[in-house]
Amino acid sequence: MLGSIPTAGIAAPVERRYAIIDGVRGVSIVLVILLHVQLRIPLQETWLFDWAPPELWRLFCRSGKEGVRMFFVVSGFLITTTSLRRWGSLPMLNARRFYQLRFARIAPPLGALLVVLSVLHLAGVEGYVIDAKRASLPRALLAASTFHLNWLEASRNFYLPPSWDVLWSLSVEEAFYLLFPLMALVFRWPLGGRALLLGLFALGAWVRVTLVAEPMWQSKGYLSCADALAIGCFTAIVSHGRELSRPLVHALLWGGATLGIAVLAFAKNPGLRYIADRDLDLTLLEAGVACVMVAGARVTLGSLASAALRPLTACGRASYEIYLTHEFVVLSAVAWFRARGAPPNAAVPVAALVLVLSWCLGAVVERWLSAPANHWLRRKLGAGTKAGREGVLAARSAPSPPG
Repeated sequence: MLGSIPTAGIAAPVERRYAIIDGVRGVSIVLVILLHVQLRIPLQETWLFDWAPPELWRLFCRSGKEGVRMFFVVSGFLITTTSLRRWGSLPMLNARRFYQLRFARIAPPLGALLVVLSVLHLAGVEGYVIDAKRASLPRALLAASTFHLNWLEASRNFYLPPSWDVLWSLSVEEAFYLLFPLMALVFRWPLGGRALLLGLFALGAWVRVTLVAEPMWQSKGYLSCADALAIGCFTAIVSHGRELSRPLVHALLWGGATLGIAVLAFAKNPGLRYIADRDLDLTLLEAGVACVMVAGARVTLGSLASAALRPLTACGRASYEIYLTHEFVVLSAVAWFRARGAPPNAAVPVAALVLVLSWCLGAVVERWLSAPANHWLRRKLGAGTKAGREGVLAARSAPSPPG
């Protein structure tokens, strides 16, 4: 079912993709989309969840925040793995080239989104207008383009319109990318580098516990998200170049997946309220996802498993674009649903349609904007250097932000 475990997985070309890791990204974006539908249409009142235990509804419809955390772990793991493949070791990382590659991947779709959102705001389209009492359009643009939109929302205790609000997690991830080359220098002393990552992991969990009375800072702050990125980096570093036995790889895969599903389904039960209120469940989720990452980079799926995962891997490949654009689909579908006074049970096919259309929109943006712009910018910024050629090869597999 899982196929073989490659013996030279770590030495594979930079441009290689991992189906299981793409599948995890696909799960993450599905959870985010379903939460954003659930916030506007009560899916728990539909026939789909009438017969099901509440844990099933929580897993599928209330796990968007957890989905973003999964993205962070994947990003930390992949950016570290890709850097180790490209430069051989973290201290050898070329900071200039690193920033060029990140800019080429992130800037084109983000810039296009900000243009569209600005036009919709100025046109007064409902659902896209920024409350002038909270923030102006220039202030929101500044926050989004300089990656502190999370700080803007938390410091003023308000939410920007949905298609703006999703950019809070991009702010966290871009802060991580800005600091990553500095962190790489610490790995001239490997023990010091690993201690730094473990410290960030512990700090993130501790900050969330102490900020329990400040929910926006608890969920959107840079430090409160640091543990997810740090555990992704740490697992990539400690597993790099190590050949693991087949039983161990399978144990990591299934054990990590079981832990992650258990956290998503049961952590919000009333009896575990103390853990959930302090977001300590996120720490367990991150550990489970990290285990899946280590195994996912070493497992080659068989044809049956690949076919079963194909819908999720397709979402995973365009996860950045889907994340940036899915609120357009969600808001349109919810407006249609409410305008027609549709019965509650109609929410299930509407939610399914939202998932399909969100993937279609994200895939179109990836196919016609992100990928061409990414390749073009990598060629131009690389200017024919060896690093530039490596960047073009890596374009397809470079980790996507969660947005």
